[in-house]
Order: sequence, then C-alpha cells, then structure tokens
Amino acid sequence: MLKIVGISGSLRTGSLNTSLLNAINNKFANNDNVDFEMLSIDLPIYTGNEITGEYPESVLELREAVASGDGIVITCPEYNWNITVALKNAIDWLSMGGSSSPIHKKVIAIAGVGGGRLGSVRAQMALRTTLLHNQSWVIPGPEVLIAPSEKTFDKDNNLNDDFANMLLDELLNELVRVAPLL
Repeated sequence: MLKIVGISGSLRTGSLNTSLLNAINNKFANNDNVDFEMLSIDLPIYTGNEITGEYPESVLELREAVASGDGIVITCPEYNWNITVALKNAIDWLSMGGSSSPIHKKVIAIAGVGGGRLGSVRAQMALRTTLLHNQSWVIPGPEVLIAPSEKTFDKDNNLNDDFANMLLDELLNELVRVAPLL
C-alpha cells in the first residue's frame, strides 16, 4: 500500500488550506491502495543552534512520519507573496541531515488556496524553489491554484469548485503514479 502524508502550511484555525487538506483526505478515504495521514507542523522554531539528531519530540514525530511516506502533499497558503513561517520552519526541520533528510528526493505535490485571484501562485513558486535544496521532486502540474471564497468548501470539507476538483484529482493521480518510482 502506498503511504502519502499531508501537510497544511497553515496553523490558523479555520484555514482554507487545512480544509483543502481535509478534502484531499476525503478523496483518499475511498482509495484502498493509499494510506493517507495528515501531519502537524506546530513545531518549535528552528534556529540553527540545534544538534543534528537531538530534536524535540514534535519534530521527531514529523520527521519519522514524512520518512515513512512514499510521497507528500503540501497545501500552501500565501502570506505576503510567500510561504508561511510555519511551513518554512517545518521544511527547515525536515531538511536537516542532507541525503538522510526525510524529504531528500521525496515526491511532493503542491496545491493551495489563497493569494486572491491568483490562488497562492507566488507562494507555490517559492515553495518549489525551497524544496530544490533537498532534491525533492515536485510534481510539475497541474498547478492547483484556488482563489478563496466563502463557498470554496462545504460543511464536510469537500471542494465545491468543479474545475479545481478536476485539477486536484489529476495532481493526486500523478502523485500516486510517480511516488513509488523514486
């Protein structure tokens, strides 16, 4: 069975990107070939003073979960045309260890809600660049860029936008297809 882990780049209560991750969870719930696990990035701030291997418990749990996954889905909000501090902090913790990093050469799919009409496009580009450091393989497309609205999700966290659903399905299918190959 393929294991996919999911990370919302937002810690905000009521986050649309966490709702998007829940919608992804709903999609994978009907797939008997995929085990999907949503992860928390509520972590202490990485300062660079940390000693490799001596990580806080929450960081160890995140690193172990990501390492055990065949692929990653990141839902990415946009703050000031960039990724959130919480997401960058999580990547900093995950990137430690060079080729033994849990994100080294990992297959990653990115989707996002936010950033106005452009739907987090700038943050997604910044995230792609950040992930190059660990030679992560980010699925090139389709790009899932969702403009926010009050009707983006229903009460059960299902995505209400038919076009966005089609793109998200294509992205997740590509993740499932490619993740076992790397």
